[in-house]
Amino acid sequence: MVALALLILALLGVGGLTAFYFLAVPKIAEDTLRARLQRLEERAGVKVHTGTIEPVGLEGLVIRDFKLDDPDGKRALVQVKALHVALDKAKLLTGQKAIESLRAEGVELTVV
Repeated sequence: MVALALLILALLGVGGLTAFYFLAVPKIAEDTLRARLQRLEERAGVKVHTGTIEPVGLEGLVIRDFKLDDPDGKRALVQVKALHVALDKAKLLTGQKAIESLRAEGVELTVV
């Protein structure tokens, strides 16, 4: 009986952690990413635009319709249909740089 109670508590704990992960980590990742994109705008003097930022299970995020414009916003320098971002979840939760890899689809570059 005690073993069954401990098993139930363990399963509830794992379920709670899993629920926390799927609810909290995507939001933390999106907030962190948006803050880094804002710093990119400030440091590089470009305008950054994104469509949706979607969580992808345990892997990371997909940024749809990513675009870097010149400083006055009149010309797109880089356009990416989908930017797949793989994240190190442990680093993300501790506030460290968490990007493990990037993969881009549908890239268009403008040379000026």
